[in-house]
Amino acid sequence: METLETHPVMSWRHRAACIGQPIALFFQDRGRNDQTLKARALCRDCPVRLDCLDFAMSFPDKELPGIYGGLTETERRRMRYSRHTG
Repeated sequence: METLETHPVMSWRHRAACIGQPIALFFQDRGRNDQTLKARALCRDCPVRLDCLDFAMSFPDKELPGIYGGLTETERRRMRYSRHTG
């Protein structure tokens, strides 16, 4: 039986820099704070950052909250918008 963790789209997760980190680190209140900066620092050098970002970008706006690939929901929304208008 296939689970979210074994689904091919998620096969990159086991190489992510965030493995073992508290999941709450990536789901904080809006705005920049120490928690956001720490999450972004982990993402910055992550070997699967782009896979993570691609995964998050495959979801419609507001369906996948939190930081993925180093970007917040708002930043991903802006990226989608610029892709469609640019």
